[in-house]
Amino acid sequence: MTRRAVDLCEPEFLAMELHHVYQTFKTNGYPPRLVHAVMQQTLAKPHRQRTSTSSGPRILFPYYKGVSEKLQKLGRTLNFSVCYKRGPNLRSLLRGDKVNVPLNEHPGVVYEVKCSCSVAYIGETGFSLSRRFSQHISHLRRYIRAKQELGDAGHSTTTSRGKPSSVPVPLPWNARWQHQRSLNTPQDGPARYRDASCARSHTWPADV
Repeated sequence: MTRRAVDLCEPEFLAMELHHVYQTFKTNGYPPRLVHAVMQQTLAKPHRQRTSTSSGPRILFPYYKGVSEKLQKLGRTLNFSVCYKRGPNLRSLLRGDKVNVPLNEHPGVVYEVKCSCSVAYIGETGFSLSRRFSQHISHLRRYIRAKQELGDAGHSTTTSRGKPSSVPVPLPWNARWQHQRSLNTPQDGPARYRDASCARSHTWPADV
């Protein structure tokens, strides 16, 4: 921890960080004298600066005993550096249970849609990119269909916009009066009921 503080901290913050390291070990039950002695011993050692021995290209390949050492020695002569990586083992070669999900099927993406009018739409979704694209296509088709229906309704006088109403349209006052007279007036009855001033109620006796 002391060496890490020396490597990472700026000079003006080094004393504060070393004090924090000392207090942390002391709080966790370490002997204060032992912690102080180890920290002083670490600080007394000369710090070796890492210098780049090669400014040439860097070669990356798996480590092979005997061959890698010779390549590293050759790199010092020809000015190139050698780095090693772990090669595939038998388990990684034989296992095939890992499912490789396509990029457009990963959930949670930030996407950009470029319009034909040189305007870009940037959106974020928790769904996959393919599902969000399908939603955009569905909304676009709905908009185009509604626009076509509105355009057709503008050239027709009988087509009404929106869902047909299930509530009957109320009649005006004179239409209601005429409708009441037609219900209260007998079709084949005497002419006394066919006046233009009143209507007989159904509660009146027949002889009145």
